[in-house]
Amino acid sequence: AHLTLYSSISNNEGIALFLVDSGRKMFRKSYSRNTDWRNGLLRDMQVPANQLLRTDLAVVIADKFPRSKHHYLVLPFEDIDTIYELKPQHVPLLEEMKSLGVRMIDQLTDRSFKLADFRFGFHMGAKLHRLHLHVISQDFVSDRLSKCEQWNGYNTAYFMPFEDILKELKEKGKIARRSTALIDSLRHAPLVCNQCPDRFDTLGGLKSHLNGHWLEKSFEKLNVA
Repeated sequence: AHLTLYSSISNNEGIALFLVDSGRKMFRKSYSRNTDWRNGLLRDMQVPANQLLRTDLAVVIADKFPRSKHHYLVLPFEDIDTIYELKPQHVPLLEEMKSLGVRMIDQLTDRSFKLADFRFGFHMGAKLHRLHLHVISQDFVSDRLSKCEQWNGYNTAYFMPFEDILKELKEKGKIARRSTALIDSLRHAPLVCNQCPDRFDTLGGLKSHLNGHWLEKSFEKLNVA
């Protein structure tokens, strides 16, 4: 469907979002502005200054708590909360979201980052309202990376690659809901570097190690240049 943002009305109580499809209102939802942190993305995606790229179907914003040097979110305007609400008709939407993520990388002024330096994926147990595709560089050099669970959110099977989600949706018509036990086990898994087999007992040790990888790659890029 051809979706465009129709209007947004906000006040001290909350924010109301509207979408239309060929002039017909598709849905209306009111979200509390102050009482539920899970609505943060719904607010952020509507602020023009936050919109790095957008089409009629989706928008790219920067993650407010980046876990790497480059961390972006691609969100659909359609009212989809999680991957578990996806249906076969959403395949073109997913492909559009991936395309927007690629375009975001292509327009980076930091030319030291290439497409191969990024991963695209969804969280298995996302808690924020509105489906969002993570586009994240694999350095994980960030002051915002402060908890082991945050690391495991991007470096275990908890981070579900875009292509895996797209394939499952095409083949099975939906995304099977993963168990709470699996989600919890992945979030509390041992800390393993994403660039070598090294394991760590503390996040501080892992982050120092990651900085070493980053410096090494930076020197390699300088030598190539």
